[in-house]
Amino acid sequence: MESSRTLKDLAFRCIVDKLTVILCDANYHLKPHIALPANICHELFDRLLKAYLDEMDDRQSSGTPGWLSLFLDTERTRLHAVRLRNVPVLLPTIKFLLRHPLREFDARGNSTSFQIQLIKMIQESACPLVDLYFGACEDDIYEKLIDNEALRDSFPITLFPSSSLLKMPDSSTCYLNKPNLRSLTLHNLHLSSFEYYRVLLSGLTQLSYLDLSGCGNLGNLSYLANLPNLKSLILYNIDVNQIQSNLKNIMALKSLRFLDISQSSERDMRFERPTLTLARLILHLPNLTGLDISGTNLAGVEQFKAVEERAYIRKNLVADDDLIEIPDDSECVESSIAGLLVLKKPLEFLGIVNCQDHPSTRASLPAKKIAGESVEKFVLVSLQMYTERHDLILVVLHEVFNLLRIYNVENAYAALEAILKSMKFHIDTADIQISGSASLFHILKMSDKIGLNLSKRREILRILIKSMEIHRTDRTLIRNGCLTLCYFKIPQDMLCDYVRVMKILLHIVQDHRHEIFVTRLSLHLLNSLACQVDGDYKMCASKLSAIEIILKIIEKRVTEGICDEVLEVAWSFLWNITDETPTNCEAFVNGGGLQLFRKCIENYPDKDELHRNVMGLMGNVAEVAPLRTSLLYEEYLTVICSLLGSKADGIEVAYNACGVMSHIASDGEKIWKEHSNLDRNIILNRMVEYVEKWDISANRNINYRSFEPILRLIPCHHTPPVQHWACWALANLTTVYRDKYCGLLKQEGGDQLLRALIDHPEPSARLKELAGIVLTNMERYEKEKGLDRVEPMSTT
Repeated sequence: MESSRTLKDLAFRCIVDKLTVILCDANYHLKPHIALPANICHELFDRLLKAYLDEMDDRQSSGTPGWLSLFLDTERTRLHAVRLRNVPVLLPTIKFLLRHPLREFDARGNSTSFQIQLIKMIQESACPLVDLYFGACEDDIYEKLIDNEALRDSFPITLFPSSSLLKMPDSSTCYLNKPNLRSLTLHNLHLSSFEYYRVLLSGLTQLSYLDLSGCGNLGNLSYLANLPNLKSLILYNIDVNQIQSNLKNIMALKSLRFLDISQSSERDMRFERPTLTLARLILHLPNLTGLDISGTNLAGVEQFKAVEERAYIRKNLVADDDLIEIPDDSECVESSIAGLLVLKKPLEFLGIVNCQDHPSTRASLPAKKIAGESVEKFVLVSLQMYTERHDLILVVLHEVFNLLRIYNVENAYAALEAILKSMKFHIDTADIQISGSASLFHILKMSDKIGLNLSKRREILRILIKSMEIHRTDRTLIRNGCLTLCYFKIPQDMLCDYVRVMKILLHIVQDHRHEIFVTRLSLHLLNSLACQVDGDYKMCASKLSAIEIILKIIEKRVTEGICDEVLEVAWSFLWNITDETPTNCEAFVNGGGLQLFRKCIENYPDKDELHRNVMGLMGNVAEVAPLRTSLLYEEYLTVICSLLGSKADGIEVAYNACGVMSHIASDGEKIWKEHSNLDRNIILNRMVEYVEKWDISANRNINYRSFEPILRLIPCHHTPPVQHWACWALANLTTVYRDKYCGLLKQEGGDQLLRALIDHPEPSARLKELAGIVLTNMERYEKEKGLDRVEPMSTT
């Protein structure tokens, strides 16, 4: 579960967000009086790196991070570990960083040529490295930057060879000269000869961990015999034929405790005589406690007889002149994997994901910890083990999805953490994002059950939105993303990324490649975002051209003669986004919204929901004084008049129409006559007749956060019908929703305005009666709440 942020977390976040507090200039030099202890340096470095990588993923940053210069001062900063995986850092910067007494260094994710030059730097550095990671990525970020002239010119020319064949240095120079190295990871290096690996590994007598995943041209692995302390050997995605031909060299590593010969896919390459191959590895490696055979055929078939398989193993070992001692049947464990029948005790770990004949479902698996499929505990181990292995993690994510969809997963929180880690690592890979987002959908559905707090939900949102931004043209991913977004708590979960969420949703509703269901869902989400926020958040809509985008959707629907849920929700969004936001109302008018208002009312006369949403929006526009004259054009005023007596959606449409008319009329007779030839008195008197027919106890489908627009109409003694609508509205709302609105009305000074109206000589008896109803409701509310007995305090 999650813990609250510590004071240290908050302090580091403050510094990362505003690094200038410790700097004296724009070149990232520390202020003279500041020196950072090693523990502070490490944490600051890691947090700055995380922030930078997040910006890279958000496509807001590229190139070498400037803050690395902060750590070039080895006197006042001290690092023992530098992790620059997938960071496009320049070689001169690395050269400076290697002046620190580094025990760990990670520069994976660069080109092979970069790695060769890096070896030279490591040779020359004095840092006492213990853990070293380097290697090219399949999706090489440096290859993407070749076209960047400024960046290219910053590198030595050899980093960007003109030929696809790298000009390799003399293999005799490719040694590391780090005798204390304990762990070495080389990923996806394709050197021209195995001699490079032999020389590279020479002299590393203390090496206990070696990862050669994805490397090519490893050749004869006899050079591994020069690593007497080697305990873990990772040969993931090494050609099966190469492993098969090197079995004797691997089996000669008697100190080996962990062996990984897994493949990305079982279909690619198959081991010969899988049962015998596996048995020989087990017998020749007596200290082996961990084995990964995922993606291979080494697990063999499901159905076999143990006695017959052991006899088969003995017979063939003799035939192959393999003199290894075979334990008696009574000494061996039970196993549903034939090649493991020669084990004397269970392994500590066994990896069997995506193997032939689904070994995860077999009865006897001789291992304490298993990375597999089908079973929840196996799947969780797989999620944690294979985060960085695309093909395997894709298989595992499918398994997680099926477990979440069909069964009650006991440790959903652990699954969530691993899913997020996988999605983040493979952010540019659509199939991983599709599988991950499908699982997030089911996890968010049980958010309260598994205890996801606000911080964790926002973390999920950030990764999901990033995925949708990068893969915005992938229909399946966008569908998954929209469905998952529905299970966030709006708006609180989304306030931290409000603009990004709205931007991607606006993109979706414009992209006609998505199915209508996704468009409709995106509009509903936009509407939810619009109706539950205020102020600056609503203003974001104008900056993102949201109103213009939605108006185009409405225009297209009207042009095609379609009145559906999309059209209704589009108007609802505009109603909500313009509420108490004059700038957005202006954008609506300037974007041709009034013409669409007229067309929708005239073209779809029987669509109650549509009329309600349209007139709700028009009420917002009418509240903005500079825009009211736009409504006085006869083509619009006539439409508004036609709805004054509407019975659509109870009284809602008529109520809003009368409200719009009241705001227009509140500007006085002179302005009306300057813009309209329609008889003002006839229209307003008719409006009062309709208002008087309404039930003052009618339930309403409306929500007010402020009565200011209505209260502005109370003193309009020059136009009593305007006052009439305003007083009726307050009387209705305080009668039906006394607890909700009486306090708000008191807070905004409504009682004082109503008393002033009653005391004024001009209002009619009916107007004063309506005002009296409101005041009575307010008095009852105060009595019920005990507010009438509260006295002000004379002392503290």
